[in-house]
Amino acid sequence: MWHSLSPRVGLAAFNFAPAGFVSCDGTHLEVEKYPDLFGLLGARFGGDGVSTFATPDLSALREFTATLPIISTEANNDQDVLGVIRNAGGCGNLAAYHRCDGTLLDITANTALYALLGHAYVVAPLAMPPVAAEPNPPWWKKWLGAKPQVTRQTVQSTFALPDLHALEALSGERYLICISGFFPSRTST
Repeated sequence: MWHSLSPRVGLAAFNFAPAGFVSCDGTHLEVEKYPDLFGLLGARFGGDGVSTFATPDLSALREFTATLPIISTEANNDQDVLGVIRNAGGCGNLAAYHRCDGTLLDITANTALYALLGHAYVVAPLAMPPVAAEPNPPWWKKWLGAKPQVTRQTVQSTFALPDLHALEALSGERYLICISGFFPSRTST
């Protein structure tokens, strides 16, 4: 599965590193706290190599993709993480994923994913037709020729997925986002 191998690097469409992950922004970690991860990374990305080491700095990728690169700090966790982006070639259960192509999803059918992403990937709100504030004004307003006040309601029933077409064009890979699976804990490591 996606993050069963530590230190697999991936993208998350949400803006936090959930429990079991840290951001790939050059974060310094303690060797004592993450000995397995240190054994794989060493001090190749920074740190003193004795008491500290660093994650790779992929912050430039975040600016390019508008997603958060994360790295797994735990092994043997084989559940799909809602909102995590994977390469299509590595997906086991494709039904739990959707292509990162800017598609609009229904909020009510995808409430958990919407709770993570919100409107981070902009979608124009849908404008409803004008609605009269007073559908049945009193007789005296009708007699005076007063027109009912009109208001415009805005309804947002969809949200957008990230659009990684540009990244796909560069890498030649297809990226998918997990739309079902367990809800990531906001508590970071």
